[in-house]
Amino acid sequence: MEGSEEKKFEELLELPKSMDISDFDNYINDYLKRKADKNLAIQELDRILAVLQNHITSLSLYLKQNHIICKHKFSSENTEVEFYTKQDIAAKYRVSIRTVTNWIIDGLETVEIGGVKRISSSALNAFTKIKQTKKFSWKSIAK
Repeated sequence: MEGSEEKKFEELLELPKSMDISDFDNYINDYLKRKADKNLAIQELDRILAVLQNHITSLSLYLKQNHIICKHKFSSENTEVEFYTKQDIAAKYRVSIRTVTNWIIDGLETVEIGGVKRISSSALNAFTKIKQTKKFSWKSIAK
């Protein structure tokens, strides 16, 4: 099974090597010759490429979230530390993503894992303890 999966990945990696820009340009020109409306054909090709790009981005995010981050989980005193996104934190505390961004500016520590900023559960716990003891003086905009 591993050999066939490895072969699939190798085939995927060979795709960009097998078609350079001039080949792609020839393909587009041949495609446009077969179509009656060239503008519609270009829009169709652009849509197909956008779908492929979104699919590749989704696969990359899946890999980062489910495999790279898992490798960065570590045990400290028999407790496993988890990592969260800003969206996860916003949903957990029922605040906006902008509020979480402000918390990061205010000192909530983040870690970059696989090119994506994450917040560890220990950093989140430390930050919430600080915020609970800190007094805020809210200024009213009403006079």
